[in-house]
Amino acid sequence: MQPAVTPSPLLYSDHDLFKRLSPAISYHLRKLLRQNYDRLTGNVSEDRPDEKSRSVLLASQVLADRGHESFSKEFVETLEELVTGHQKLAHQGAKYRQDLQKTEQKIFELLGFSVPDTVTTNTILIIDDTPENLRLLSSALTQQGYAVRNAINGALALSRAQAIRPDLILLDVMMPGMDGYEVCRRLKDDVQTRDIPIIFISALDSAIDKVKSFSVGGVDYITKPFQIEEVLARIEHQLRIWNLQRRLEDQNIRLEQEIQDRQKSDERYQKLFDSATDGLFRSSPNGHFLSANLTLCQLLGYESMELMLNDIENVANLYIEPGRRSVFLSQIKQKEFIEDFESQIRRRDGDLVWISETVRTIRGVSGELLYYEGSVKNITESKNALLDRQHRRQQMRQLLLSLFPKTIAKQMIRKGHSSIEQSGIGVALWVDLGALIQVWMNQSNGEFIGGINQILTQCEQLAEGYDIEHTRLMGQYYLAVVGVPTTKPEPAIRLANLALSIQQVMRQLPPGLNDPEFLRMGLHDGALVAGVVGDRRLSYEVWGEAVNGAHQLCDSGLPGRIQLSERVFQSLKLTHRIEETRKTGTFEMRGRSMYWLEGRR
Repeated sequence: MQPAVTPSPLLYSDHDLFKRLSPAISYHLRKLLRQNYDRLTGNVSEDRPDEKSRSVLLASQVLADRGHESFSKEFVETLEELVTGHQKLAHQGAKYRQDLQKTEQKIFELLGFSVPDTVTTNTILIIDDTPENLRLLSSALTQQGYAVRNAINGALALSRAQAIRPDLILLDVMMPGMDGYEVCRRLKDDVQTRDIPIIFISALDSAIDKVKSFSVGGVDYITKPFQIEEVLARIEHQLRIWNLQRRLEDQNIRLEQEIQDRQKSDERYQKLFDSATDGLFRSSPNGHFLSANLTLCQLLGYESMELMLNDIENVANLYIEPGRRSVFLSQIKQKEFIEDFESQIRRRDGDLVWISETVRTIRGVSGELLYYEGSVKNITESKNALLDRQHRRQQMRQLLLSLFPKTIAKQMIRKGHSSIEQSGIGVALWVDLGALIQVWMNQSNGEFIGGINQILTQCEQLAEGYDIEHTRLMGQYYLAVVGVPTTKPEPAIRLANLALSIQQVMRQLPPGLNDPEFLRMGLHDGALVAGVVGDRRLSYEVWGEAVNGAHQLCDSGLPGRIQLSERVFQSLKLTHRIEETRKTGTFEMRGRSMYWLEGRR
């Protein structure tokens, strides 16, 4: 990935802080920041190691990070006062150099910067054989905060220059033995001292002497007698130039190192990019591939990146699902980052594969979207396995729903069947299909199973319409129960309506089979116990008084009629038409009533 571009300090010159200062103060402050931006460092947090390692944070970045709200009225007034003082000190000569540097330090600290060694102590070597000149210059320079060293002849000057490496040399021309010109030549020939600025001080004021001083390597020439203010000003000027040169050299060294580090980093990144096991890419905001590694090309069915880039006009064309690219853009716009974005795409050869994308946005200095960068994994095998498991679970769900009541099937899907046992009070309907089955087997000519399946399907649809969960065909009997696995309001009414509807289904059968006399039914209420039994062959079974009583009423009833128990009769007498008859027979049964369901009221 390309490193972030460092913005120019001018980019934030329209910051609210500058607008709140007077034009002159604002201009002077921006100029001061530009002149020192390479030395300004901010409080770089530990989670921004890229800026910390570079040890340079431009003024514009710090001001932008601080925002507008952190600059109070008192802050602006203090800053204006300091900048005004700095302006005045900058025009009052070299003797106020220390005050000027201290004011700069305060301005930078107020803005949130730190400048290492702002108030510096420069070392100056004075070479002169006249004691009075040495004392005068040493005293004046010491008062200005300079570290001063002296030498009274050329030989001593050469050895001291090598030992102390001064920041500037004041050199007299007229000296016994070795004159100033020769001393300057030797200093410039020495690698250790050649870059030290040398200012000549001499009573000689001819043009030839001045030209000669510059030709041997001097940077300035002061004639005696001199004014100390002039000497200080020229020293300050040369030291400023010298310091800027050194800072520029340091910057160049850092820049060269950063370039080398950048090249090495790019090389390492390119190797990782090309050899990654996942597909890697960069794409433009409008969906064009900018780059891709070989892994991604092969995943999409291409032999090279060039071939893939020429063939795929837009990333959106890869997705099988319409609008999938729009979903991607919507999500990444909200979060700036998407992880495990799964989609199905079409390869070059037409095969369909599943992929998982992890993508982030890359933005420029001003926040504009440059491109998307991300990785792609081929998850076809795991996705197909997951879909296969889901399909098998769905099939198992459908099978359980077809074999068991809906409530029981859902419990079995969640936690198995070992603990499913229920009890309660309910109503059972027992239907004897024996006569119909016998007739059908004799007349159906091989269509018996299809006919029974047709009747059973219609009965199941009717039961579902009356919200009756448990029904079951057991040989020649059909059982329907309300009360387990879940309780329902008005269970007797539900089953009575189901029984009447089954009689109606009988009347719609083909001739020879549509006689209601072929069916006998019984309805009884009472206690119920239900549960899932079996190991390999599971079944949901219901026992209890309601089931047994309904079975007895069905067997003892009349062909084509629906017999009710006493309690069921009491539940239905207000909603249904019921015929009551007296039993005859043994002494114990004589005088007891029998109830027959005729229809709805």
